[in-house]
Amino acid sequence: TYVASEEDYTYRIIFGYYVYFIFESETNFNVFPSYTPVRDDGVVGDLVVSEPSKVIYPELPRVQKFVLSGKVIEGEVLTALEVMPKGETQQRVWDKYKKEIKYQWSRSTEPGSADFEPISQQRSCTYKVRLEDIGYLLCCECVIYDVFGRSTDPISSTTPAVQPAFPRIDKLEIEGRGFHTNLYAVRGIYVGGREGKSSIQWFRAMAGSPDLIPIPGETGRMYEANVDDVGYRLVAIYTPVREDGVEGNPTSASTDPIEVEPEVAKEVKQKLELGAVKFEVLRDRDRSPASGPQQQQALGSLERRILDINRKRIKVIKPGSKTSFPYTEIRGTYAPPFHVSCNLL
Repeated sequence: TYVASEEDYTYRIIFGYYVYFIFESETNFNVFPSYTPVRDDGVVGDLVVSEPSKVIYPELPRVQKFVLSGKVIEGEVLTALEVMPKGETQQRVWDKYKKEIKYQWSRSTEPGSADFEPISQQRSCTYKVRLEDIGYLLCCECVIYDVFGRSTDPISSTTPAVQPAFPRIDKLEIEGRGFHTNLYAVRGIYVGGREGKSSIQWFRAMAGSPDLIPIPGETGRMYEANVDDVGYRLVAIYTPVREDGVEGNPTSASTDPIEVEPEVAKEVKQKLELGAVKFEVLRDRDRSPASGPQQQQALGSLERRILDINRKRIKVIKPGSKTSFPYTEIRGTYAPPFHVSCNLL
């Protein structure tokens, strides 16, 4: 009996047995059984060599058990694990001849269905469960390839139906420039099935203080700051709620203390240095006992007034008035800092 290399067909004689067991070192070779007839009187006939056998290969890598590890819940990561047989032969085959393992993840075509369709570009041993997987089964199939280009039959493992995660908000933050004239927005990633009627509430908080002051009526994703917010942190508390009513834990995000917009601060500083300022205000006519039909203007219930202030007096001017004294004047010493509250009746 002869053995020939598959690559160069160099021959070497091995043993003279009728039955021959291939050793691992002789894999990837062809075997040529030969026969030399010898008569009982010792006369030797011609050597006869058969056609070569097919190339002798080692065993294919086998899998004793194929499992999917991890929680079958939205947002969790599933991992495909192959359990090798315990025998020494398979251990050597895996160590010496395994080349690669290819995976393909699939999702059932309908909730509870045994028919699956591949998930695009999901060919690694891990898979992060998605929102669209909820209610469906997941399946992972693997094929093992050896260094000789052979492959095993596909083996697979299937999960139960995917469950939604407990509602939560990840990476919650407030976007905005940090000034009192800016618009602020809550941004975050909702996880936990399909989002239902989640709630948001805006608060003010003094720097370094845990106390929160609710801002009435501000329950949307956007908040337009104003001068009342200067010196406070803006805090948004987001309570996630799933469409089936399950409520998650509230999550908060906050800003740095709100500052006066630089251009406004610059203008105020200039006015203070000048010692005089004039600006327009609106008076609510409906709250004044003196209001009458003759006061109807295009602004509805609001009337225009001009405040003219310097360091010695405050003058409230009524534009367009034909009276001899179309203004009200309040005299005093108004050197900054000061605070005056006017009730325009």
